[in-house]
Amino acid sequence: PHALTNSEIVGFCQLHKDDRSRLLSPDESGTKVIKLTDQVVVKFGRSVRLQEASAQDLAFKNTDCEVLRIPKVYRFFSQQESKWDSVGYLVMEKIDGVNLEQLGDWDKAEIVSRVTTVLNALHSIPGTCPGPISGGEAYGYLYAQKSSGTEFSTINDLESYLNERLAFFERKISLGGQHLCLCHMDVAPRNFIMDVYGRLCLLDWATAGFYPRYFELWSLEFADTCSSHQFGPVLLQSLKATAAETMEIENLNLVYRFNMRCRTKAYDEQTEEIMAAIGKTSKDESYS
Repeated sequence: PHALTNSEIVGFCQLHKDDRSRLLSPDESGTKVIKLTDQVVVKFGRSVRLQEASAQDLAFKNTDCEVLRIPKVYRFFSQQESKWDSVGYLVMEKIDGVNLEQLGDWDKAEIVSRVTTVLNALHSIPGTCPGPISGGEAYGYLYAQKSSGTEFSTINDLESYLNERLAFFERKISLGGQHLCLCHMDVAPRNFIMDVYGRLCLLDWATAGFYPRYFELWSLEFADTCSSHQFGPVLLQSLKATAAETMEIENLNLVYRFNMRCRTKAYDEQTEEIMAAIGKTSKDESYS
């Protein structure tokens, strides 16, 4: 991939974006993954950002490949399409294997145990500044599928962001003394590949960043209420949230509720069902 210029990579992607012999992503996906060579792929789209490349590169350099494989990042660049839009291009290692969602065994005890080990390894990677590794606005479920709208330069910035929303519910959170760690924030069977040697590989680092560990637990709980294709409560139980973390997960539920209200200005029925499920889960389940 180093021999190709950015322009040549863009041209290749545009030429083969509908070529089923090279396309590795679903047809309906707005973000495309195309095979550049037998060893290299390109992920590109408007939602492919430097934050993803930086998080993936950090994880690659700080994890044991026998515990977790991370595709090596070769290059990231973006190209302006219009005054408002740009497309990001992430050139990375191609991992051959089987997607866990397709494998269908993701909820077995052995897989859950291995995913727990993977997450514990990621959560051992410390950070000092919250949010995306490379800075900028944060993205993900918590922000109602949009961005945070602001950059978190310090942990106080993140605390202020959360408390501005929690004030609506007469709640407050304190991040003083909180340990920040690398959180993937979209851990799901669809984002794992089991390679030809039986090792787990974790993909899609678009929403990853440095957060308190319970942010990861919240994202797992939230995703489980939205889809049956998740690891489910058994993974949360395996990760053993503390009583304090369980309380903070409830606070993050309220932050999401506020962000969703601001986005839609009125709940639709699906949102109400999701929030009802989250509220029931956070109150009825114990992860300790």
